[in-house]
Amino acid sequence: MTGRRVLTVLVLVAAVVIPAAVLVVLRGGEDADVTPDQRQAEQADIPFEAGVQAGRIPRDPVIAARLGAPVARVEWDIATPAQELRPIVAAYARRGVRVQPLAGYEGRMPTKAEAENVGAWARVVGPEGGMWRSLDPKLAVQAIEFGNETSFAYQGTQKRGGEYARLARDASRATNAAGVGLFIQADDANQVDGWINQMYDAVPDLHEYAAAWIVHPYGNEWRRRLDWAIARTSENGSPRIPIAITEYGVANDGGRCLDKNYGWPLCLTSAQAADILSGVVRELRADYPRVTQFILYNNHDLRPPGTNADAENYFGARRSDGSSKGAYTRAAEQVMATR
Repeated sequence: MTGRRVLTVLVLVAAVVIPAAVLVVLRGGEDADVTPDQRQAEQADIPFEAGVQAGRIPRDPVIAARLGAPVARVEWDIATPAQELRPIVAAYARRGVRVQPLAGYEGRMPTKAEAENVGAWARVVGPEGGMWRSLDPKLAVQAIEFGNETSFAYQGTQKRGGEYARLARDASRATNAAGVGLFIQADDANQVDGWINQMYDAVPDLHEYAAAWIVHPYGNEWRRRLDWAIARTSENGSPRIPIAITEYGVANDGGRCLDKNYGWPLCLTSAQAADILSGVVRELRADYPRVTQFILYNNHDLRPPGTNADAENYFGARRSDGSSKGAYTRAAEQVMATR
């Protein structure tokens, strides 16, 4: 959703921040003799963490903390100098929230230098950064997301998966050197252009560079979208890499009808949206042990109640002024407490 123009595909957005214990990249080649039961047991031991999409203005850390979010997904342009991340990351850390930076580059591919720039981010705000001498080191950045929905048709880059994979490999090498993992997009979106296969055709050992695979399975067909991503990455040799849902949400504005909701009803009350959100997370936890992170989009609505019918403005866990949305806010808080 971040920086999104009109969507041309149904998406389910969510997020996965993986704790430090699982930032070591799991090798796909080690899985050949692992039985399904063994894999299920291993995956059940992977910690799960929920979080929220947030921003860089002063009230964003406040709202994230009020929601009880342990992690906040925050976007910067991929070319941003590393030192510019530091005050924002520190503002969240002072409120007990860890930042998961998103390296954004809407509607294009980054340069090799920009891809490697995320390594500078990792050195400044990751666990080796000097800022953690005066802040809680447990809140150091653990992972960086490489791009937002680059595989989706609205970006115009959905056929450039090979180029993306090579750049992701460069970025991962740079972040790993500073003790930070890289989340790589593995979302075929409309399932037509074969993004995952494009990536693997270019970089056959791409799973060696992924701390997690990113999927945004918005809507009521989230299981189909998730199953597809798991199947495609597994058949390419990475059945044990965690899945991070770094965007997911349910649009609602007090029962007022909106223009879309990715398969969910258009006129949801706060209570109805809360039931949907709680149900999705409950089923995720029960049926998808590889999903280790769930990021709720968004921390607050982008417009006041009743402003317009654009659903993109009403995915917030709170209203645009930070006030409660009732049952949906309470459901979001319960999601943030999920471990």
